[in-house]
Amino acid sequence: MQNTSTRSVPGIGLANTIRFAWKEKELEPLGRETFGRIILMGILKLTVKDVFCFQGNSLEGAYDVALHTEEKHDDILRRARAVGGERPMCHYEITSLAKNNFRVVTVNIYNPYVKDEEVRAFLGRYMDNVSSARHLKDSLGFWNGRRGFQALLREDPKGHGGYLHPPAMFSLGADGDIVLCTSASILQALYGLWPHLRLVQRKKMQILWI
Repeated sequence: MQNTSTRSVPGIGLANTIRFAWKEKELEPLGRETFGRIILMGILKLTVKDVFCFQGNSLEGAYDVALHTEEKHDDILRRARAVGGERPMCHYEITSLAKNNFRVVTVNIYNPYVKDEEVRAFLGRYMDNVSSARHLKDSLGFWNGRRGFQALLREDPKGHGGYLHPPAMFSLGADGDIVLCTSASILQALYGLWPHLRLVQRKKMQILWI
């Protein structure tokens, strides 16, 4: 049985998920139902309504427990670690698989010929694990000029929410194309400054606050 690994976890992490990996080579691990009754429902006082998904991970020799909310995830992680030295919890290595710095970023450029890789490279100055672009389409099936990226924000104690964010607007390309870059956290910060703002227009750019 291997110690906890994150080989089977995507780079963006698994939201609100805690992994319990069996670490005793000489002992037989608890079966799924026994683990659920003794540890989840007994020690951690979880109910079925608290849990989004409870599944065994044979590749890692672990159980992955996904909670419905970040608040519940943090509470259960704290409880599990508090009793981590007691049996049977001491037989498990407890790891959070959540990455709360995961963001979906939407970039809008009026020049559709700017290459995806140029935008991706720029975002890489501020974010890690930037995904390939996904061209967003409207209800008719036409590409609307927006490109979606998934990425992890870098920590920055001075940044909004403790993370470094790409600028909301920047120039890119030989023609100085103005780009709109939004993530939920950026919108929340700007919306707090300009709550009356709904639609802003600039050269080659349109911001639609949602």
